[in-house]
Amino acid sequence: MDLICDLLVSSEGFMHVLVTVCYLSKFVVVRPLKRKTSEEVIQNLQDIYATMGLPDIIQHDKGPAFTSSLFQKFHCKLHIDNRSTRAYHPMANGSASYSVFKDIEKLLFIDLRKLTKMEVKIGNHWSQLLKLACLTMNSTKKKSHGQTPFNVMWGRESKHVDLLFTYPNLAIDPIEDFEQEDAIFREILSQQ
Repeated sequence: MDLICDLLVSSEGFMHVLVTVCYLSKFVVVRPLKRKTSEEVIQNLQDIYATMGLPDIIQHDKGPAFTSSLFQKFHCKLHIDNRSTRAYHPMANGSASYSVFKDIEKLLFIDLRKLTKMEVKIGNHWSQLLKLACLTMNSTKKKSHGQTPFNVMWGRESKHVDLLFTYPNLAIDPIEDFEQEDAIFREILSQQ
């Protein structure tokens, strides 16, 4: 678990990204955050845990959002082993976290630089691209187990559902742009 912090403020007011990774499957769940507080992280984790189930162990750096007494108490009540590594050192969070952290940075930063050419269409809607970036990562085979994280987690391959990725208030066709954005994301991930 980690945070990508201090991004360009999105049109929805998001500035940070909460990144969670299943150690076994490498399945990634990300959530945009407006603030990097324990309260907002916990609120998003409640949603993730309600969907994915409770983990036995979480591992994170010693960032303030993860070391607060509120965060500690929350996980203690849920009987989740709360482990921390060195702050500002994503590699210490394990190969899965480090790899995913690099992939997300590639997709959000490198790709967004490419997408700035389409700024008239997309502007500062990077938080809306998180879902597609996450789906792309979860449906890309990992060297560690030779399968897609989606398949390891759910026992089947994912189907890309174009309609999940809508761009409200934008003059673009989400179905038309979906394949182009997915192809760009896959190209970036294959350049490792």
